[in-house]
Amino acid sequence: INGQEIVRKKHFLDRDIIETILPFSYGSFRGVMRIGIDAEKYDSLKSKVYTEVTLLFFVLLIVLLFLYSFVIRVEKAEMGYAALKEVLSTATIPIFMRKGGKIYPLTHRAESMKLPNRQLEDGEVLTIDDTRYMVKGFGNKKEEYFIFLSLEVEDMKKRLMEYEALSNLIAEVAHEIKNPLNGISLLVQSLASEDEKEEYKDILKQVSKIEESINRFVSLLAPLRLRRECISQREIVEEALKETEIDKVRNVVIHGDVHVLCDRVKIKEAYINLLKNAYEATNEGDTIRDKISNESIIFENKGRIEKEDLEHIFDPFYTTKEHGSGIGMYYVRKVVESHGWRIAVRTVNENVEVKIEFNENSRC
Repeated sequence: INGQEIVRKKHFLDRDIIETILPFSYGSFRGVMRIGIDAEKYDSLKSKVYTEVTLLFFVLLIVLLFLYSFVIRVEKAEMGYAALKEVLSTATIPIFMRKGGKIYPLTHRAESMKLPNRQLEDGEVLTIDDTRYMVKGFGNKKEEYFIFLSLEVEDMKKRLMEYEALSNLIAEVAHEIKNPLNGISLLVQSLASEDEKEEYKDILKQVSKIEESINRFVSLLAPLRLRRECISQREIVEEALKETEIDKVRNVVIHGDVHVLCDRVKIKEAYINLLKNAYEATNEGDTIRDKISNESIIFENKGRIEKEDLEHIFDPFYTTKEHGSGIGMYYVRKVVESHGWRIAVRTVNENVEVKIEFNENSRC
């Protein structure tokens, strides 16, 4: 057998056996060793081993496929998470996550918000920084997400409808007033051409003043057409002070500055209204402060507004002044919201604050 192992099938004592012949040597002693096992048992063992190896192969294949699928899912999850992070980094909607009983902000807008010291609930309405939010929650027991939907948007839509309805009403009323005024004006002009009396000239002057007041009134309520440009808010406040000369009778302090996209004329008109209100609410020696930051401008002056008045401060024709028209703050809010900004009025420590918040689209 030349030193090689031999495996062969032999018939022995009426049975088939599998015989293995293995040569060996020990010093000068040499020989062969023959080992035989029942062929039937060998075939059974061989089949069993083959079956187990085959099963092991398929198990390993399934494990490999699972691992491959898991790796692909992880890669997709990482890509999805990266995309989610990119979206969240630019999102202007406050989004929070609750995990392990703690609440974490997921967006920049959420980071700037101070939540109440309690758990959030789906469907509840919260007021944070003078803005009302509807909380929408979703997720599972391990992770919950909360999106804060501003209810001010719906309020703004309703107010825009009110603007339109009121504008149409005012335009109709103004038309009905101006028609007889035109008739009076023509009649007085005809009489004045025949008899030059001073009374006729006075009547024409009064008619002209009434027409100017009506035109101004209508223009305040008409839909606004904005011409946006990048302007310093400090510069607009200074222009408003120059036109009103309020800084000559009150201490006016301006803090900070920011450039935003806005309609210079309309915003200046709004600021003039706010400065006049501050002037009328203060006394000689009091200070009016304008605090300008990247996010907002705040007009602050000494005083207090009662809660029932705050609830109606932006309503048209609502006024607490003896000779007020109730149009000023209505027009201010109209200008502010036409720019996509927010306005809120509150009393803080015996001071009245009017806060106008810029939106992301106003950056320049």
